[in-house]
Amino acid sequence: MDSNTQTKIRCAVITGGNKGIGFEICRQLASSGISIALTSRDATKGLEAIEKIKISFGLSIIVFHQLDYIHIGGAMSALGYECLQTNYYGVKLVTEALIPLLQLYDSPRIVNVTSTMGMLKVVFNVNALEILSDGDGLKEESVDEMVNMFLKYFKEDLMESKGWPSCLPDHIISKASLDAYTRILTKQFPDFHINYVMVGSRQIFAL
Repeated sequence: MDSNTQTKIRCAVITGGNKGIGFEICRQLASSGISIALTSRDATKGLEAIEKIKISFGLSIIVFHQLDYIHIGGAMSALGYECLQTNYYGVKLVTEALIPLLQLYDSPRIVNVTSTMGMLKVVFNVNALEILSDGDGLKEESVDEMVNMFLKYFKEDLMESKGWPSCLPDHIISKASLDAYTRILTKQFPDFHINYVMVGSRQIFAL
């Protein structure tokens, strides 16, 4: 807030803002007068995206910050489970870091990006379904335990025998876990506006 004019400044942090959906979100929010912190793993690509927005669209209220989920959690990276690190653990780490700042604002918002692959109808593991379907009893610790068990099966090549599909199982569990985490956040921070939006559709889920 400007101490002289007392004008409220609206800010947004966009992860993966150098391309695709993230880039377009940055452009549209900046066009609406919102100050943007565009983040990406690759510094060169992130800075190129900043320049494109500034030059092509004439928008200057945007800055770049490098943010690499993979290097935030080295253990996961070493195991090669980048999908879970990006879609679940990385989102959690960034969210936890930003919550103290969000609490300073009158109308804090969190919007996570999900996909149809995170829907419960494509989760066939019985234990995972039990945890993810427990609406009122859903806990972050339970979701983390489920993810750890998934990683154990993944490492031991037991996916199909444990009820996980052979096609993109890491994407399914990462998005399903993210959806669960998003629902947990709504309970922890009832004054926040928390939603998730589904890629490839016009659906925004208000929780």
